[in-house]
Amino acid sequence: MKRIVVFGAGGAGKAVLNIINDVNKEQLQWDVAGFFDDDEKLCDTSVLAFPVIGGIDSLINRYEELGRPGVVISIGTPSVRKLVFDRLVLSGISNFPKIIHPLAYIPDSVKVGNGTVVYPHVTIDPDVIISELAFINKNVSIGHDASISNFAVVSPNVSIGGYVNVNESCFIGMGAQIIQGVSLGNSSVVGAGAVVIDDVTANSKVVGVPAKSIS
Repeated sequence: MKRIVVFGAGGAGKAVLNIINDVNKEQLQWDVAGFFDDDEKLCDTSVLAFPVIGGIDSLINRYEELGRPGVVISIGTPSVRKLVFDRLVLSGISNFPKIIHPLAYIPDSVKVGNGTVVYPHVTIDPDVIISELAFINKNVSIGHDASISNFAVVSPNVSIGGYVNVNESCFIGMGAQIIQGVSLGNSSVVGAGAVVIDDVTANSKVVGVPAKSIS
């Protein structure tokens, strides 16, 4: 088995731990050492019977002692995911395994980058490219030839059409629908339940049906 730790001991971290457990039920792969989180109130507690060992400094300082584990970043905010990733990479940590639930449907032609998490009941059509450190939540549908860039977070029950381009650090809220061919700019936010029919510019937020910019 390969040693692994989860960075982020909140709700997303709990969900990721459950995915790891379900992967292990199919085929034993991961030995979970515990959680890390910068919330001092969580340190030295436990989450789902696994210890919260410390914050990011503790992970960096104890990385060799822990056996150079894989790190799964379980944080639902794209900008924070990137900050944590950049800090860990700067310290020399480069082991970010992809975690894919066995109940996700992913054809062989789909590419999934390192550090990405794919929840159960995700359906992905052929020739989709998902880059590194993306977070694809449960019951998401992604159409053919779409692309999901680094650090993007796709919330539950989102539908993404074919040829959609979700750029770096985008956040798509629960239940949103993105029609085919649309591009979401870097660090853009799509509100929950929005229906996006036009391109979204970088660093903007859209909400509603059809989606309109509010920033």
